[in-house]
Amino acid sequence: MRRFSNKNSGGGVFWVLFVCVFIILILSYFHISIQAVVESGDTQENFSYVIVNGKKIWDDYLKRPVVSMWNVLISVTRKLSNIDLELDPAEEEIPGEEATTP
Repeated sequence: MRRFSNKNSGGGVFWVLFVCVFIILILSYFHISIQAVVESGDTQENFSYVIVNGKKIWDDYLKRPVVSMWNVLISVTRKLSNIDLELDPAEEEIPGEEATTP
């Protein structure tokens, strides 16, 4: 069996924080105010446009197939969880013990 190990666990969060701080420093160097950009009328209009049209696309095109596939996934999962896997006692092995024949 092959074992996977992540030697850099936790490093991803560090790099994301580092990049965010670096971007903020670059914006500060060029005298760009994040607050002014976020609060500007154009930015607010753009976010409003994206949200309204995103909801429309979800309701008109994506909601039905996604919910349908979700329901299929749930029903298949429930059916699979109700299946009893019965093994023949002769084929059943206990870890650490050798199989014996009567």
